[in-house]
Amino acid sequence: MTGVRSSLVRLLWGVPLVAALAVGTAPPGGEVGLAGTVPVAADIVTSPGQCPGVRTVDGGFVLTENTTCNVVWRDDATVFDLRGHMFKGELRIEGTDQTLRNGTLITERGLWNRSADLRVSHLRVQPPTPGGGGSFLVEAGHRTLVEYSTFLGAGKTALSFYFGDGGTVRRSTFRDNGRGVSVQRGDGVVITENQFIGNDVGINLWDEDFAGVNRVRVNRNRITGSRMAGISLRMRYHDRRPPEYRPFQDGRIEDNLVSGSGAAGLDVTMQCVTKDPAECGDYSSVQVNRNTFRTNGSAPTDQAPWSNDGVTARSAYLTYDGKTSPLPEGLAFLRLRGNVAVHNAGHGFDVVGVTDGGRNVARGNGDPEQCLGLSCAGVRRSGGTVAPDGPSSGSVAAQQDPV
Repeated sequence: MTGVRSSLVRLLWGVPLVAALAVGTAPPGGEVGLAGTVPVAADIVTSPGQCPGVRTVDGGFVLTENTTCNVVWRDDATVFDLRGHMFKGELRIEGTDQTLRNGTLITERGLWNRSADLRVSHLRVQPPTPGGGGSFLVEAGHRTLVEYSTFLGAGKTALSFYFGDGGTVRRSTFRDNGRGVSVQRGDGVVITENQFIGNDVGINLWDEDFAGVNRVRVNRNRITGSRMAGISLRMRYHDRRPPEYRPFQDGRIEDNLVSGSGAAGLDVTMQCVTKDPAECGDYSSVQVNRNTFRTNGSAPTDQAPWSNDGVTARSAYLTYDGKTSPLPEGLAFLRLRGNVAVHNAGHGFDVVGVTDGGRNVARGNGDPEQCLGLSCAGVRRSGGTVAPDGPSSGSVAAQQDPV
C-alpha cells in the first residue's frame, strides 16, 4: 500500500462524518470517506454505560462481566475499568483525559485517533482470531500512554502512531504481531522498556507520507525472535514533497537489545527521489547508541537477502525514469556510536555511508570482515585484532547492494 493511499484509508476513520458526507452518500451501514466506505456497527452506542454488564459509577464505568458491545466513548475525564473481564467489540475513543484499564479487549479495530491524553494500563488487546485486526489493531491519538499492557496476534500492526503525537509506550509486551509498534507520522513518540517477542518486525519507523517521525525515542527495549527485522527504519526523500515535511529529525535508538531476528537486528532503508542527490536526508538526524545486536540475520527475505547483519543500512537514488543506483552518502543522517554486534549471520555492521561516532564493537559475526562502513573494535582476522577505533578494511572500499 502506498503512503498516499494508506493515508486516505486512515482518513476514513479520522475525518468528521460531515466531511465524509461532502464526498458522497453513505450506503446502509457505512460512512463515506475520501476513498470509499468504512462499515460501522449498526448497534453502536455512545457511552460504555449503555453496554450490557457495564455499571456507571462516580468518575466513569465498571465492567461487571464479560460482554460484547460496540461503543463510541466520548465521556471526558472518565475511567473505564474492566475489572479483569473481557470486552469484545469495536471501541472508539474520542474524548479527552480518559483511562482504560484492567482487562481484555478483543477487537478488530481500536480507533483511538480522535482521543487526547488517553491512559491505557494493564490491558490485553487482541483480535478475535489470530492474524486479524485489519491494517492496524489500534490507532493511537495525541499523547496516548500505554503501559503494563500486552498486544498480541495482530496480523499487521498492533499499535500505530500516525495521527497521534507525543505518545508513550512503556513496560508492555508485543507478541506474535505483524509489527509491534509502528510510528508512521507521529512526532515525539517514546517507546521504552518494552518486550517485543516473535513479531514480524518489533518496531517500525516509517515516514509514511514523507513527514513526521521526529523526536522519536526508542530505548531500553528487548526485541527477540522477530521473523524479519527487529527494528526497521524506512525513510523516503522526495523533492516534490511540501517543504515543511522534514521527517526523522532528532531521533534516538539507544540501549536496546535486539537478538534472534530473521533479518538484520536494525534494518535501515533510505530511498531518494530528487534531481540533486546531495539533498537526501540533509535535514534528518538519527543517533543509534549503545545497542546490542546479537544472533540476527539467520533467515533474510528473498527481497532483501543482504539484510543478515547486526545492523544493515542501504540508500538508493531513484531517478524519475525509474533507474536505481546506490547512494551511500544518503545515510549520513544516521550516526552510530558505542554499539555491539556479536554472532550475527553476516557482518556485525554493513552500513557504508553512515556517520561513524566511534566505539562500535563487532566480533564473532559470520562474515570475517565484521564491519563495513565503520571503524570497529574487536574485529578478529588472521592478522590479529584491530585496536579500538582502528580502521576496518571494508570501511572505505565496500560497495552497497541496491535497495
